[in-house]
Amino acid sequence: MKTLAICLNKLVQNGYKEHFKATDSGFYCLDSNRTYSPEHIQIVNFFRFASAPGSVEPPAVMYVIEADDGAKGVLVDRENKLGPSELMIR
Repeated sequence: MKTLAICLNKLVQNGYKEHFKATDSGFYCLDSNRTYSPEHIQIVNFFRFASAPGSVEPPAVMYVIEADDGAKGVLVDRENKLGPSELMIR
């Protein structure tokens, strides 16, 4: 089983270098300081990661995002609070 860190490193190597955060106003890119509304991004893939037995780390979901302006990156949801309706997955 691959870890979140291994998958994240592979995505960075493939050009997914931006870091996104879900906010009430949209998807905030920490690197460019830009907020995207859901209609301007697309979730192209996602990966689920379980916690290791005895680990204090919560399970996580990593969403692979592409924006309509060419920005590519990831959003890591460690609390599993986001679902398809919040992300507007198309």
